[in-house]
Amino acid sequence: MQRISFSILIALFAASCTAVPVQFDHRVVFDAGEKLGGCAIGDLSPDSGLEIAVVASSGALRVVAEQDGSWKGTKVGDASGEMIQVAVGDVWPQIGADELVAVGMASGSEDSGGEGAVFVAGYDAQEKKYRMRPVFTDSALVHAVAVADLDPVHPGDEALVGGFSRNLTLLRFNAGAGATAEKIGTTPAPAKGMVPFKSGVAVACNDGSLVLVERGPSGWTTRVAFRAPAGLARLAVSGDRILAAGDDGGLWLIEGDRGQLLHDEELKLRGAVLSDLDPAVPGLEAATTGYGGDVTLLRDEGAIPWEGERLYHSRAGLHHLSLGELIDDAPGPELVTVGYAGEVVVIFRRR
Repeated sequence: MQRISFSILIALFAASCTAVPVQFDHRVVFDAGEKLGGCAIGDLSPDSGLEIAVVASSGALRVVAEQDGSWKGTKVGDASGEMIQVAVGDVWPQIGADELVAVGMASGSEDSGGEGAVFVAGYDAQEKKYRMRPVFTDSALVHAVAVADLDPVHPGDEALVGGFSRNLTLLRFNAGAGATAEKIGTTPAPAKGMVPFKSGVAVACNDGSLVLVERGPSGWTTRVAFRAPAGLARLAVSGDRILAAGDDGGLWLIEGDRGQLLHDEELKLRGAVLSDLDPAVPGLEAATTGYGGDVTLLRDEGAIPWEGERLYHSRAGLHHLSLGELIDDAPGPELVTVGYAGEVVVIFRRR
C-alpha cells in the first residue's frame, strides 16, 4: 500500500478548509435618467436608515432610500450648474442628521468654463422637508470635496473643497448663515478628488500628485506624498494606506511615499474603495470602477497585481463608487456606483 506523507495530508486538509470567496449580486435601485457624477452614503433623514446622496449633470441633488421594501429617489434641490461630486457629514448640527455637500459649476456644464460652486442640502426635522442653499463660489470648477471634523473648535463637521482654481478652501457652516470660507493652501495641479485622512485630508490631483493636507502647530500645511505617472481622480483610505484611481486606468495602493500598482485598465478609473469586502479572504480588499463600465473587486492573494473579479458591468461609463450599510437583510456593507447611464446600483453580498 502506498503511504501518503504527513505533510501531504496537512496540505490536503488545509485545501479542504480554504474559505470560499463570497458571492455578490446587484440591484438597480433608481434611474435618474441623466448622468450622475457622484454618490455618498449617510444618515440624511429620520425616515429611514442610511441613504444615498447623488448629484447630476442637470444640477439635481437627490436622496435615494429604501422605505417599506421599495427604493425611492427624492429631489432635495436644484443647483444652478452641473454637480460633479458629493460628500456627506453633519455640517449643520443645529438641525440634526447629516447633510450633503455638493460641488461643481455655478452655471453650465463641467466643460463650459466659468465659476465653480458649492451647495449644501439637509433635512430640517422641524419643517419636515429638505432645504438647500449655495454656500461658496470659486473662480473655477470645484471638483473635489471631503467632509470631516477638521476644526475641533467649530461645532459639527467642516468641508474642504478644491478644484481647477487650485485653491484649497475650508468651509465652516452655520445653519442660519451659510458658510465662512478660509483658503488654507493650494495644490500643484487641479484637484479631482478628496478623502479625510488621519486629522487632515488627502487630495488627488490631475498631474498625478497625491497631496496631504495637515494641520500643524503653526497652521495648515500641504505636501506631495506620492506622484503617479498619470492624473489621479478618486481616493479611499484605510489606516495609513490610501487607494488612488488614475486617469491611465491604474489603481495604486500608497503607504508613505511608496505606491504599488494593484490593477490596470485601458480606460480611466473613477472609483476607489478599500475595506474588508470579503471576510472569507484575509486582509482588506479593493474595489474600483471607471469608464470601462466595470465594478471590479480585487483580492490580495500575495502577488501584484491583485486578483480581480468583475461584480457588475454597466452599459455606460461609471463615475464613482461608495461603501455603506444599506440593505438590512444582506450581509453588509454594500457598494454603490453611479455614472453616465443615470442608474444608482447597489452591489451586495449574497447570503
